[in-house]
Amino acid sequence: MKRSVFLLTCWIPVYHCLCVTPKVPCSPELSVDITDSVYDSFTGTRTKNNITFTQYNYFVDNGTIRGCICNVTTCVRKCCPLKEEIGPEKACVSNEDTWRNYSDVIPNNFTYAFVPSFLVCQNKLRFQLYPLEGREGEAFSIDINGHLQYKTINLDAENFCLAYFSPENISGALICIKQEDNSDPLYYYGKNNS
Repeated sequence: MKRSVFLLTCWIPVYHCLCVTPKVPCSPELSVDITDSVYDSFTGTRTKNNITFTQYNYFVDNGTIRGCICNVTTCVRKCCPLKEEIGPEKACVSNEDTWRNYSDVIPNNFTYAFVPSFLVCQNKLRFQLYPLEGREGEAFSIDINGHLQYKTINLDAENFCLAYFSPENISGALICIKQEDNSDPLYYYGKNNS
């Protein structure tokens, strides 16, 4: 009996370590690389660019320390990395000559962090929108919480990203939504289930 209790108490921690995947505090798409952050061993926090991540707001992914930026500050997802924009083939292309601050859609009176991550729409459709002075019927704006406002739709960073579209020479957004009917036709930008 003692031997079976001993084996059981030894097996449970091993089973837990081998079979239970640790919970990640945020979506990897909404995280930033903070591998080179300053670590405080007393509090377990990491600080990078004056932003502090508690031990519950970062994780390790394949040797890279990722910080959940949207958990600690207002964030806005950018479809492409800095100094890149969406080209004619609907992919990010380099444009070293430009820096887009998206002042036409982001309010000037709040602080936010860009999270570069292209939009993957799981079981939803991807549509392209334009800012307030864009195409009629497709006007959107970003509120002070970093959410995209489009008509009666309020989307967080999981469901949209900002981009500069070089073919049209305009800033805009890609959004993920389920379009139930054709009452509000949008510019379809491709389905992506990967």
